[in-house]
Amino acid sequence: MFRFMNVFFAQRPAAGAWPTLLAAVTESARGGEYYGPDGFMEMYSHPGRVQSNALLQDRDIAARLWAVSEELTGVRYRPSAQES
Repeated sequence: MFRFMNVFFAQRPAAGAWPTLLAAVTESARGGEYYGPDGFMEMYSHPGRVQSNALLQDRDIAARLWAVSEELTGVRYRPSAQES
């Protein structure tokens, strides 16, 4: 069933990487902007700047994700003097 649904609602991995690449190399990209597929329900299509949802802006969720990422990778981020 998932394979059948993927034909209509998913994209290939290379196409899924496009928004990240666009955000990384586009000179007009700014921090805090969200890039993703700009097609139907933002599930597929060409990449573009799109609206983020409330979950993506939740600072508590972001802090938990950061903590879990540090724990799983063993990498700790130390802010510079300007950021602290």
